[in-house]
Amino acid sequence: MPTEAQIRKLLNDNLKKPRIDYQKVLELSAKLAKYDKNNFHFSIDAGALVNLGRDSIKDHTTALIELVKNGYDEDATRIEIDIFSEKKKEVIRVADNGNGMSQNEVIGNWLRIGYSAKKKNKTTKKKRRKTGEKGIGRLSADRLGASLKLITKSARNNVFGLDVKWNDFDAQGVDLNLIPLKRINNPSVKIPKGLKSKNTTGTELIISDLRNSWADVDLKNLWRELSVLTPPFKKIRDFEIWINTDIETEYKGKVEPQMNQAAEVSLVLNFDGKSDKIKYSLSNKYKLIPEKNKSISWTSLIQQKDNFLKDIKKIPTKKELKCGPVEFQLLFYPREASMIEGTGFKLGQLQEYLDENNGIKIYRDNISVKPYGFPNVEGSDWLDLSLRQGQDPAGIGRPGWMVKPNQLVGAVFITRDKNAQLKDSTAREGLIHEDSFYDLRALVLAGIRLLEIHRHELYKLNPKEKKIKRPTKQILEEYKDEIVKLKTELEVLQKQAKGNKIFENAKVQVEVVIQKTDETEKTIEELLDKARVLAGLATVGISSAVFGHETEIAISEVKLAAGNARMELDDDPLNIESIKEEIDKALKYSEHVLAWGNFALSRVKRDKRKKSYINVKEIVEKIVGEILPNFNAVEITVIQNLNDVYGKVFAMDIETVLLNLLTNAYSAVSRKTIKIRKIRIELLKSKRNGKEGFNIIVADSGHGVDDKIKEMIWQEFYTTKVDDKGKSIGTGLGLAIVKSIVEDLQGEKSIEKDSVLKGAKFSIWMPSN
Repeated sequence: MPTEAQIRKLLNDNLKKPRIDYQKVLELSAKLAKYDKNNFHFSIDAGALVNLGRDSIKDHTTALIELVKNGYDEDATRIEIDIFSEKKKEVIRVADNGNGMSQNEVIGNWLRIGYSAKKKNKTTKKKRRKTGEKGIGRLSADRLGASLKLITKSARNNVFGLDVKWNDFDAQGVDLNLIPLKRINNPSVKIPKGLKSKNTTGTELIISDLRNSWADVDLKNLWRELSVLTPPFKKIRDFEIWINTDIETEYKGKVEPQMNQAAEVSLVLNFDGKSDKIKYSLSNKYKLIPEKNKSISWTSLIQQKDNFLKDIKKIPTKKELKCGPVEFQLLFYPREASMIEGTGFKLGQLQEYLDENNGIKIYRDNISVKPYGFPNVEGSDWLDLSLRQGQDPAGIGRPGWMVKPNQLVGAVFITRDKNAQLKDSTAREGLIHEDSFYDLRALVLAGIRLLEIHRHELYKLNPKEKKIKRPTKQILEEYKDEIVKLKTELEVLQKQAKGNKIFENAKVQVEVVIQKTDETEKTIEELLDKARVLAGLATVGISSAVFGHETEIAISEVKLAAGNARMELDDDPLNIESIKEEIDKALKYSEHVLAWGNFALSRVKRDKRKKSYINVKEIVEKIVGEILPNFNAVEITVIQNLNDVYGKVFAMDIETVLLNLLTNAYSAVSRKTIKIRKIRIELLKSKRNGKEGFNIIVADSGHGVDDKIKEMIWQEFYTTKVDDKGKSIGTGLGLAIVKSIVEDLQGEKSIEKDSVLKGAKFSIWMPSN
């Protein structure tokens, strides 16, 4: 029997060889341990293997992707995934045409848990950065099935095979190294064909006794994740994945990244990690703004907090970003049919693609990092895009417009070596959220803001944006007319059915259709009625916000006068005249409150929602009379030039339009900086395109409307109303409601500078029949 010294010498000699015989090293190490009486060693329970593999990987899709990553790390150009579901032949095969392994490498690397050659050699011969360094990815096979056959072939060695029964490691109290793995005698390996030449090396994993059944939904999830495993923006031309299965599914064949040709705006941004400069380029499919490379300093972005960093949780305090060099690309899709013209896509396909692939994913060394940007995964919205857009849902016509999360597809590129401060969390579910991560987040959000500003500029330049959409009410009215025609034709057919066998057979169906058309007609009437009520109620709310101050003062005066009268009733002797005076004050101000209450309630009376022949002048006079006290309270002079105009109109529409225009004018001239406070209201007969109609004009002596925003002020949520401190106080709904009503009635609207009062002049034309 060899001595301890002889065994130690043999072990050292083996470890110095260029090609280590790992099987011999393991045998000599075991023998040497018997002579070591003064030192002690860890032993590993077999169950540890189950904890590291089967129990630590959440689902079978994730496990399979881990095995695919191993093939990528071995410089494979093609990976084949076979999933067969027949009960007697349930099997998963993962094969690659990578470097393969020798028997020695299987024993010294693959079977050595926790060991990873990737820590020493971080890049492959093809200059790929290896994806894992923990040395446990191979245990993913245990998550997929109880049995594994590993068959591999390297360049200078014969085919080697190993049979692994994972359930053998369920035993408790048994050392890991006491459970044998059997060699496969005379193994043969089926290596996928290469992209350019026939490969002779590679690895094949055959997994049986599957732990999960596979169905179409599993293939869909696998396909989705594999399609974004490597980024679609930087397509790796020497790597492809194929799926073959007997499961009935469309998710098989070559896994392709989705095309980006339907994107409306694209941004590419580069940050070198050292300087203060950020380089970027923006392009759009309209070519309205020429594409060119630009640069901006991070310092200037921090200074523009309102534009760029207002939605960032943790703003970097120093000029330099700690995240290291970063490159990312963003693609914006408006989810509209016009965006897919000439692309070969259908709108449904585009929307499905966005639903499944939206989000900004992080790719480290060209491999995606979960959960960032993966839809329906906790932590996927790492940029809080939903929150920021929800807090400020401005229309695209406003400078503050923000993109919706389901309109963006993007990729952020980092590396392990150059972004060393961006570290994995312990659970391998994302990055540790420390300063370097927040710096990366801030940089990406700043890039998104650059894209949003560019898209807003496109809105102002693109004539297609300003096309008039057919009003919803007009479409409903036309639909209603068509239903009435259909109903009439069906009634004629029903009469013809008498005595005619062919018509008699269809009589029941005709009666059903007639009944349904009646119901549809009523439903349309209700929808149109509700739209008017909602517009009226919204206008009452807007008016309350504008005129509410005066009403609040009136309520306070009522309370004060009533309180004074109550106290004087306790005086002895009573001062009757003084008490009467206080009561008269209370009554006077209560009338003001009552008038406002009646005014608000009268806006949505049912008779005003019916089209009737009336004098429009009476409606205008009534509205002005009801709100005139509010104008008088802040010394606003109201000039009226009203003509008799008769027509068949909806009273509520007239009131809603006028009231919104008057509240806007009130806000414009009641500010402290306005010295001359005047509003002019005109009602004139006017004929347009052969149609009889009338003009409602409201002009004021305020500051007017800047030419740059004349189109934007009609958009939902866009407001120019500010208080004396410059803080926005408007809802941005008033003029949007006016626009909706005018378009529904096929009217016209305009805004210009008033030649007399020098402020804004709003002119609304509506038909009178």
